[in-house]
Amino acid sequence: PKFWDFVEKINNETEFQVGMTSNGTWPEKHIDFIKQNFVGITLSYHAEAALFSKERTVNNAILVHDAGIWNTVNVMMHADHWNECVEVHEKLKAHGIDSKPTIIGDGIVGVTDWFEDTEGVKRRTSHPYTIEQQQWYLKEKGLSIDLVERVKEGYELPRGCCGARSIQGSCNGCWNKVEAVNTNFKDWYCAVNKYFFHIDQHTGKVYHHQTCQTSFSGRKGPIGRLSNPDGILNYAYENRDRIIKCPHNRCGCGMCVPKAKSLGVFQQIAR
Repeated sequence: PKFWDFVEKINNETEFQVGMTSNGTWPEKHIDFIKQNFVGITLSYHAEAALFSKERTVNNAILVHDAGIWNTVNVMMHADHWNECVEVHEKLKAHGIDSKPTIIGDGIVGVTDWFEDTEGVKRRTSHPYTIEQQQWYLKEKGLSIDLVERVKEGYELPRGCCGARSIQGSCNGCWNKVEAVNTNFKDWYCAVNKYFFHIDQHTGKVYHHQTCQTSFSGRKGPIGRLSNPDGILNYAYENRDRIIKCPHNRCGCGMCVPKAKSLGVFQQIAR
């Protein structure tokens, strides 16, 4: 419940605008608050979730869209629930919603295998897709199906930004959209702290980002707790000019935020 109070506090006491990335399973009663307090919402549909949660996600996506709030829905293309995911994607598109089929590829299947999340649900961080599934995905993205000749697992397929930003790279002074990149940015300078707060709903801890959870110390760790919103906001103000240097060998869903190998370039692009 403190999440909604935190959002209201940001809107009333700071110059920040608030967007949200969520699985969209909030009770319908919150839609009026959402209309008044968010500039944009990214939702994710997870086919392995409980039926009532999935129905809420789709229903809330429609309510947000009909309220005129910018939104996009990432339909997480679960290899074992593929047809369901395709049907949901088509349903959302038919309603005029910006639906994006999204590959589940945050790790290598052979290394990460299956794991049990905090709710006891078995999940895996990357999926092996059939040739037919890969071809459908690439066609839907407007990409060449020739990519299937070299792709073995989900993490190798091109995946866009969850927040609908364009992932771009600079070469010889020219900027170009990038569909697939090497995700190793270890020791690069990163602006992940300027874009996100991640709230762990089970512990109340707040991090710079969901996936990397990197702090300025170069280690994983929270920056505060949701029970102390003033402390979190003060932290954000006091550290807004500090820079994170990536300590990890892989970058997950924070890949789309500005980052650069040299400090000079980073300071130019992350103003």
